[in-house]
Amino acid sequence: TLGGVCEAVIESLAGHGIAHSWDTVQPENGMIAVKCTLTHLMGYSQATTIEGPPDNSGHKSGVQQIGSTVTYLQRYTLLAVCGLATKDILDNDGRQTGGAPAGVNKETEEPTAALLAVAKAAANGGADSYAKFWAETGRENRLLLSSRHDHHKVMAERVARPAPDARG
Repeated sequence: TLGGVCEAVIESLAGHGIAHSWDTVQPENGMIAVKCTLTHLMGYSQATTIEGPPDNSGHKSGVQQIGSTVTYLQRYTLLAVCGLATKDILDNDGRQTGGAPAGVNKETEEPTAALLAVAKAAANGGADSYAKFWAETGRENRLLLSSRHDHHKVMAERVARPAPDARG
């Protein structure tokens, strides 16, 4: 649930000086777009936007359909911008299904939270780790991640390297 995701991450984010916010718009195409932005107290921010149709499942009124979609998109934009996934989401272990790259969200055509989390983890492992990930991830996933590639490279280069051994 949105509450479960918020409970799991917001306090930890705040402990590192990071606040979150959501912006919601309903473009003329009838879709609903939610943007989640994380902002550090020093000014750096990062955002993820996901768009989807009103949830017309069940017997919801028009307003309930919009509310359901907004809540769903808030949950998944917060997960995505944090590079997280929930335990209860089925994972295909990187196997492609239906002709789409394993890292693409078929509804938004954006990278999945899982692909973003793997890229972020590789960057947190340092430049060599990220370079290996980038080389092995496959063309489709590189295309999906291309707008974030420079950011991940900078993150990877900033990972502290161990101090040289004093013995030489």
